[in-house]
Amino acid sequence: MFSIKQTKLVRPPPGHEVTGVRPANLPYIYLVTAFVSMGALLFGYDQGVMGTIVADERWINLMRPKNSWVTGAVVSLYDIGCFIGAMSTGYLADRCGRERTLSIASVVFIVGAVIQAASYDVPTITVGRIILGYGVGACAAGVPLYVSEIAPADLRGRIIGIEQMILCLGELIAFWLDYVIPAAVLAIGCWVWVPPSPRWLVQQDRHECAREVLARFHGDEAAELEMQEIAENVAFEKTVAIAPWTDMFRWPILRVTLLGAGVQFFQQITGTNSILYYSPSLFERGGIENAHTRNLATGGIGIVLFVFAWIPIFVFDRLGRKTWLQIGVVGMMCAMIGITVLQWHAEHHPGDKANYAVIVFPYLFYISFNVSWGVGSWTYASEIFPVTYRAKGNALSTMSLWAGCYIVAQASPPIGSAIGWGLYIIYSGICVLAFIFVRYAMVETRGRTLEEMSRLFGIEEKLAVRGGINPASALQARNKEAVQERVEEVESMIRTFSSGQLLQAQPVSVRASPPEVAQGRLSEQNLEIAVRSLRHDGLVVVENAIDTKVLDKLNTKMVADALYLQSRGKDSPFNYNQGNLQQDAPPVKEHFHCEIFLNPIATQITSAVLGPRPKLTFCSGNSAMPQTKDCPPQRQPVHSDADFSHPDHPFALVVNVGLIDMKPDNGSTEVWLGTHNGFGLEAQEGAHGERASGRIRPSLMEERAKTSPPVQPFIPKGSIVIRDLRLWHAGMPNRTEEVRVMLAMIHFAPWYRNQMKLELAEETKAIVQEVTDLDVRADYVSEAEALESYLNRGFGNSYDFGQTP
Repeated sequence: MFSIKQTKLVRPPPGHEVTGVRPANLPYIYLVTAFVSMGALLFGYDQGVMGTIVADERWINLMRPKNSWVTGAVVSLYDIGCFIGAMSTGYLADRCGRERTLSIASVVFIVGAVIQAASYDVPTITVGRIILGYGVGACAAGVPLYVSEIAPADLRGRIIGIEQMILCLGELIAFWLDYVIPAAVLAIGCWVWVPPSPRWLVQQDRHECAREVLARFHGDEAAELEMQEIAENVAFEKTVAIAPWTDMFRWPILRVTLLGAGVQFFQQITGTNSILYYSPSLFERGGIENAHTRNLATGGIGIVLFVFAWIPIFVFDRLGRKTWLQIGVVGMMCAMIGITVLQWHAEHHPGDKANYAVIVFPYLFYISFNVSWGVGSWTYASEIFPVTYRAKGNALSTMSLWAGCYIVAQASPPIGSAIGWGLYIIYSGICVLAFIFVRYAMVETRGRTLEEMSRLFGIEEKLAVRGGINPASALQARNKEAVQERVEEVESMIRTFSSGQLLQAQPVSVRASPPEVAQGRLSEQNLEIAVRSLRHDGLVVVENAIDTKVLDKLNTKMVADALYLQSRGKDSPFNYNQGNLQQDAPPVKEHFHCEIFLNPIATQITSAVLGPRPKLTFCSGNSAMPQTKDCPPQRQPVHSDADFSHPDHPFALVVNVGLIDMKPDNGSTEVWLGTHNGFGLEAQEGAHGERASGRIRPSLMEERAKTSPPVQPFIPKGSIVIRDLRLWHAGMPNRTEEVRVMLAMIHFAPWYRNQMKLELAEETKAIVQEVTDLDVRADYVSEAEALESYLNRGFGNSYDFGQTP
């Protein structure tokens, strides 16, 4: 039986059980994204083509618009259709599925395009444009909604950047080729080939289908973790709300509604379509008298749009959403001021060759726009809403965009006719307002999963209260389940050891919530998970513990230092091989971030294991270097840092902080979970003090690997890794072209009598003294002395982790 609603089953491919665990499939994500982004190509095509059409003498003679208001209406009533199409997406996407909504929108687009192409008067073309606008508006809202729900959190900006690039391709086609877009391909493809959104499937209680879609995109292992998070989030939201439209205008959802609608409204009201729709008129007022030159300059806009749409695909996720939007709007404002000045100049100096400089500023505007607002507003508006409200929220945000687009398209011709260059002064002022909005109203979302947004904006807690649920009890219940799952996992590990079966263990990760990070303390339940993991595994990962922006600045400095140290060759401070350098961070105030070196969550965990106020006496780092012809990829031998007589219970914990993502291809450390217990000096080769001491005997490694093989985990940027000093581990080769820096701070038990001290610049003393729950043992020197010595310190076994009698 035919049904508009998505009902097809999504099953694993034949032979999946034989082929084993599937890895993440980024090419498939990119392929699906590129295909559904043909909806953005429809949007871009119409944006590009109408500016050329309404300025064409043949169109003017055929349609005979009475004045600029009528011309503006023909262009802008399309935006009314887009507004209605975006509004309907909230219902259709929840009712029929994300990809089915795109199919329906494409069919409507075809109908509108046929009417528009066959029209010979203003009323007919206006009707065609409203219908066509409905299809474009629904696609414009539906594409980022679908794409954001299939994209990994750390690549969401890049994936949506592909959509923006294809939108600009549509504008380029319109400027140069006047080619009719095959919307039928999108309609059919979304109906029969594009997989449904996994989050929509979970909302429909089709969990097995959702798991299969996630596995196809992100791999089997990641799919299991994501399914749990999505299912918990959807179940919680269903418990406290049924997501009516009225909720979008009630606190706390109203906050994200205003942010999503605001960022999309500013994307348009800053004047992007005033340039795009009416660029020939802009160049004419700027003093370019030759019509052919004006058309070439207009076509150049399409080229600039397309070329610079590629940049966000590669760089957008490296900085925060807010950072890009602020950079972009400053560039856009400068471009509007430039257009203002040159149109004024052309008005007073007609025929002057300097008037041709006006061509530069629309190009500058779109360079700034494409690397920032073109991607940033769509990304932000599609990711900030809780999953139950996401379709409605994205619809409202896109409606706001079309409202802004309508205002600009309708008002620009008459205002431009009335005040000329004054129009661009208005847009410059709006750019200032947009900057203020981004800086002071928006919340940074880079790197967050879609399921984290409710907690980031404080929505989850407020919805719980409104639903009659105690938020503390809800959090406690959720964390209690996590603790119980970990207990069951450990018990399963013990049974596996007993049976002699192969154990595929992975480090336990605790994801710190925004309130936990703000308070510098994990909840009691998360702290229990961390302590239990350190006891059983000797290692725990705490994600989202550090703001990634503070890591970026330090990474830039330490990468430059690492390359300098590597240039020393055999005189470099390497551990075991020249591909693994021991490297200190610059111990000066500019780079000494409390969040990194004195992290309160790390201290909370180490205090729970070692006792109150542990001692920090060692701070250095390990840098995995890209290979060179003189230094091919090499791994360290498996070793323990406790190559001296030591207690058989926890006495020292290493706090590692990666300055970028740490993953197998860039040298993520190999760890042997559980080896901190039951192995002492008898398991090691090499005497204390030798350069390669602490090596684990091969026979023991071989036996251990039979039941508990080592792992090389992926550690996301912003995480802290806490491991027992006794744990077996090995530095691994970096097979990328990027230096991977990992800091290492050692917290010793308060009773442990280690005599080492840090050397810090005097200016850091005030920062250290503010920390009361960590005993930082340090000698303070002048900044000049600190900078002179930090790259020339001892390394390896020149440090003594032992204790005095």
